[in-house]
Amino acid sequence: MGKFDYKKVTAVLFVGFIIVSFSLTFCIHQIQIFGGLYKGYVNAPQESGILDKVESGFREFDGRINNFFYFRKEAINTYGLVQKLSGKHLVDDVEPAYSVLKLSNGYLTFKGGVVVQAEGIDTSGEEWIIHLDKLCKENKIDFFFVNKINKNTADEKLLPKFYPYVDKRGSTYNFTGNLQKSGVAVWDVQKELDKQKVDKYELFYKTDHHWHARAGLWVSKLISYQINRQLGYTLETKKLDISQYNIETYENAFLGTQGRRVGQYYCGADDFELILPNYETDVSVSFDRQEVLNGTFEETLIHRECITPDNLLNLDETAYDAYMGGNHTIVDLHNNKIKKGKKALFVQDSFGCVVSPYLSQVFEDMVCVDVRGFNDTDNRLEDFILQVKPDIVIYI
Repeated sequence: MGKFDYKKVTAVLFVGFIIVSFSLTFCIHQIQIFGGLYKGYVNAPQESGILDKVESGFREFDGRINNFFYFRKEAINTYGLVQKLSGKHLVDDVEPAYSVLKLSNGYLTFKGGVVVQAEGIDTSGEEWIIHLDKLCKENKIDFFFVNKINKNTADEKLLPKFYPYVDKRGSTYNFTGNLQKSGVAVWDVQKELDKQKVDKYELFYKTDHHWHARAGLWVSKLISYQINRQLGYTLETKKLDISQYNIETYENAFLGTQGRRVGQYYCGADDFELILPNYETDVSVSFDRQEVLNGTFEETLIHRECITPDNLLNLDETAYDAYMGGNHTIVDLHNNKIKKGKKALFVQDSFGCVVSPYLSQVFEDMVCVDVRGFNDTDNRLEDFILQVKPDIVIYI
């Protein structure tokens, strides 16, 4: 009698489960799902060609399958469990760049997050920052650039054996060094980590591409310290000491962007921390220029309802959104505890959600904007800077 192969049996059961789920989904929601093909096609930009419109239709179609998919959570969790039992370190996704890769340190990243040295060097980022720095100086506004780090890796030791996407050539391009030579005030997170001999992965969630809140507080303190040191400010950095905060820990309460693609059984969930000031706070905040909210740090900037450990695959929000309620185009913050303080314009992406709440505690006013909300024509960041007229622009 042959040896029982539990991997094959598990795979067969999973395929059967998927077939049943797809059948139920299409039978019950066929109008909504196939309506997505039409909606995506007609909503494509008018100048799009036929193939682009068809592609738009299929994107909408795929999105609706995900939204209406029967047993969606069970399917994702089961798929991840099968991959774990099969010993796979690369979990395929319908979008290849978002296939999830488990590193040898236990952290997840995207397949597209493995750094491959490209031919030539793209200096557009450097030119953009130098351009903004020049604009600010011409208008007597200070400018400070934070060179953040991402959860990408080019370290062969962290990758599975024979993984083909490792960069073995390295690069001599010194981005921050070139900015400093041009007179830009810069703080480089990776260089700080190297100096303190800290592994960069300690700043990240295991299942997500973002920094965790403890890292956000650490980054905030170092930003304020470097602004004081390099630009002569007197920001009260002591307010950003972790000893000035109470920490609430929610165990196994968060699945990040990578974890949500492979489910909670593939490598487990992250603990989630709420880090709240133990000193008195008084904040006025407006999200996207709507109603002004007044209250404490916790009352205005923290959204506990986003922490749903019993619903880790929540489509609407994740625990990360507990800070600032997630991404917003514009957030206006006024710290009522600071008088005659500085006004900052904080240019961020989603990483800023765990930085801006803390950084706001050392400025009287801070306007946070999502850099992804600007373009080069009718909605330029340069125009917004001149409209806000801050004392300092902090770009992360």
